Amino acid sequence: MRIVIATLHVRHSPQAVSLAGGCLLAALPENLRQGCQLMDLYPDQAVDTWQETILANNPQLVAFSLYSWNRTQSLALGRRLKESRPDLLLLAGGPEATPDPLGVLQEGNLNGVITGEGEVIFEQLIVDLCNGSPPGVRSGLLWHTTTDQSAGKPAPPPLTELRSPWLSGVLQVPEHGGVLWETSRGCVYGCSYCFDARGHHGVRHYPEQRLADELEFFVKQHASRVWVLDSTFNSPPQRGKRLLRLLLQHAPQLHYHLEARAELLDAETISLLSQLRCSLQLGLQTIHTAALKHLQRHFEHESFCHACRMLNQHGVPFGIDLMYGLPGDSHSGFVDSLDFALEQRPDHLDIFPLAVLPGTELYRLRKELKLSAADKPPYQISSLPGYSAQQLQQSRELAEACDLFYNRGRAVGFLSSLSACLEMVGSDLLKAFSSWFKKRYKNDARRLDRDYPWTSSELLQLQLDYVHELLQEEQLAHLDMAFSDLIRFHHYHAETLLGPETPASTEPFPEDFTHRKFHCVASIQLVDFYYEIQDLLDMEASGLNVEAFVDLFRPVGSTALFIQREEEVACESLSDEFSLLLLNCREPNRVAHLVDEQLGDSEMTELLKLAWEEGLLNSPTAEAEGP
Repeated sequence: MRIVIATLHVRHSPQAVSLAGGCLLAALPENLRQGCQLMDLYPDQAVDTWQETILANNPQLVAFSLYSWNRTQSLALGRRLKESRPDLLLLAGGPEATPDPLGVLQEGNLNGVITGEGEVIFEQLIVDLCNGSPPGVRSGLLWHTTTDQSAGKPAPPPLTELRSPWLSGVLQVPEHGGVLWETSRGCVYGCSYCFDARGHHGVRHYPEQRLADELEFFVKQHASRVWVLDSTFNSPPQRGKRLLRLLLQHAPQLHYHLEARAELLDAETISLLSQLRCSLQLGLQTIHTAALKHLQRHFEHESFCHACRMLNQHGVPFGIDLMYGLPGDSHSGFVDSLDFALEQRPDHLDIFPLAVLPGTELYRLRKELKLSAADKPPYQISSLPGYSAQQLQQSRELAEACDLFYNRGRAVGFLSSLSACLEMVGSDLLKAFSSWFKKRYKNDARRLDRDYPWTSSELLQLQLDYVHELLQEEQLAHLDMAFSDLIRFHHYHAETLLGPETPASTEPFPEDFTHRKFHCVASIQLVDFYYEIQDLLDMEASGLNVEAFVDLFRPVGSTALFIQREEEVACESLSDEFSLLLLNCREPNRVAHLVDEQLGDSEMTELLKLAWEEGLLNSPTAEAEGP
């Protein structure tokens, strides 16, 4: 049977992997997978393109994975396909289908909807269809010809019985190296706003041997980044430690993104995390008791702070999740939560408005709690008691400012220093930035959109301009050069870390170097600073504040070299001679042109050798002498 499973992703990204579709195809017997295809769709493609691409495969059945971000477009595509090919069978499943199977069936003009975890039901349905049998009545399947309009709630299958989409050959690691990796299903916490528990209490774990085999598969397929789909990998803590040891044993070279509960992070877990290439996401949402009660969550202030301190001390990157528009909360309460989160110095803050998702406890209680929210995706809150629409807009603007200035601008390295000098909390700095930004760009809201294509250099200049004007307003202009250095240091440090490594040269220094042109490799950064960069680094290490630093040091100027080696960034202050050599090699340059009264022939040769051995320079081939 010719089957297309189509997934409309949020955007092109390493996380755009059709894992759900892969799981469905892996559930089929191998002989039934012939003619089946996974298809990735993206919002920047025309709807006509989606339709033409799907129909070009002449499918007999098309299935959609439905999420809040793609339900409307996917089901509209389903209706178009049905109009074009009335004989085509259409099927859907996913988080949007499970709580509203009849609505999805009717909206998309579908033949069937699968609810819950779909592997077993999908296999049974395809076997029935291939045998020419009408789909049998079974829990978890709503078929358009049945009189029972309830799909029921099927029991989840044992994970030991499910085939791996990776090991079965259905999914291959894409060229960008991104992998979505399930280690468990379910969640122990059952938060009232969340669908992760899938309507079932408890967590089911995949067998450790399967996980080990998948890790080795990822390494062989040259994966680079793995998003671990585990609602709370460290619950319980001993299980989390076993998982981390598994990662270290089988694939320590991959980069992992994990979700954790901060209060369960102990010294041993953080030590294991520090040995991995990884980043962590901590769910905070809010610090306020009344809101936490509605969310069916709890928060331990000291434990959370202690975990964040240990993560920072061990150099483990982490982010924090926050939400606004929560029942029992307010805009001022959200601001308090934001300031608390910023005080923990996370690498980024992911902030979202409450979405009242069908199938969740909050959705069931929405009338009782007087929650006004959209009844269609993305189900965002519009007003609630104690949190007006105007206040929600204020929270939204603050979240947008945080995303642009703090997250995309990578401000974690200097925000606390700026706050201390200005005696302003982080949220006040972000509010001021939001106001400044609106004036600068005449309320052009597009520029605050998460998908707006800011370049890293544009974001750097944006931060420099804002901080410059802010210091002028606060009568602190004498700190401007120091903060400019601090902001640019953290910018280039992050850019270098995200860029390629600069390995030491394995080639001998060319004997014919006098006939060659030399050129700096693209992976290094040469940056001029107002102050001596080493003094700036010493200031950060000692905890000296910027105002005291300016009183002690003078802006004597320096040039710094940033390189990445063995996943670490080195920042070195260069001598005037070495700086002169490298600056002259920003464009290909001949040795004869590098010698002047400041740099003698023998000294230049020694520095040239050093730069070559460190992998800072390259030289294609010897060339004839010329001007």
